[in-house]
Amino acid sequence: MTILRPNPNANLTPGFPGPISRPSPPFGFRLVGEDDDGTRVRWYPAVDQYEVRIREDGEEYDETAFTTSAYHTFPDLEVGQKYFFQVRAMSDLSGTSEWSVEMELEPTLITLPPDCQPPNLTGGKVFTESGTYDWPHDDMGTAMLVLRGGQGGQGGHGGASGTGYVQHYGYGNSVVTSYGGSGFTGKRGATGDPTTVAIGERSYEGAGGRYGDGGAGGRSNAGQNNGGTHVLGHPGDFGQIAAPEFHVVHDLSKGDTFTITIGAAGAGGEGGKGGNSAATNSRATNFIVADPEGEPGSDGPAGEQGARNGTVQIIPLV
Repeated sequence: MTILRPNPNANLTPGFPGPISRPSPPFGFRLVGEDDDGTRVRWYPAVDQYEVRIREDGEEYDETAFTTSAYHTFPDLEVGQKYFFQVRAMSDLSGTSEWSVEMELEPTLITLPPDCQPPNLTGGKVFTESGTYDWPHDDMGTAMLVLRGGQGGQGGHGGASGTGYVQHYGYGNSVVTSYGGSGFTGKRGATGDPTTVAIGERSYEGAGGRYGDGGAGGRSNAGQNNGGTHVLGHPGDFGQIAAPEFHVVHDLSKGDTFTITIGAAGAGGEGGKGGNSAATNSRATNFIVADPEGEPGSDGPAGEQGARNGTVQIIPLV
């Protein structure tokens, strides 16, 4: 679906009339269709003839086209490229208007059938569970699929740090203090599954949601000279929901069956491992102080499953 909007950087006012002896610039631009021939835009008012010019973003206008109709089809627009165009009215009686306000066109991946208005994405039928759906309309129908995959899972919590400290004679009879070690970072959640739709031998797929990263490991107890408490690492982030993907399905026949597989939300990541305790981690042979006894940190809990499964929205364009 091509996006049509005024250029926010334009200085012209849409529909502002020129001198009385000249027609007003065209206004009221709207998208009226997209097909293999190009993108069609309509405007007002109706006069004898129009001059149309278009440019790519960052380029200058270098050529124009003329039409006697209050619409024009722009061929060969590239998806992902931004374009700008202007139109001016030409009357045999009153001359030529100023150029219209500059309008922006940005083609996307959706291709609409000829002379079809951009679809209302709030319409159609939404599926939240896997199953089948029979196309109830007449033959040669067209539908848009809006596919959303499952949300990614949450990353696991980091493990707790170890607790306690020991002092021992090191080399040269120096006193060395060892503290509990930090816990390890939790693992990432799983990617949400894609949502798929099969219609006969045709298959369409939407991306799954991204996983959440694991949480930080527990902080070690290095800031104190006595036993401390476990410090659990932060939980990981929740995964993201993938952007919806749009597919236009042509040539549907009454009785065609949509086989829908809803993408499940990703599982939460594993929690991080707890840190080592000082008392069991020390290699010292002559302890001076070993009180309190150190304890290993607890493992972090797993992250939660993503909150949403995928959906499929089927919007008839008949």
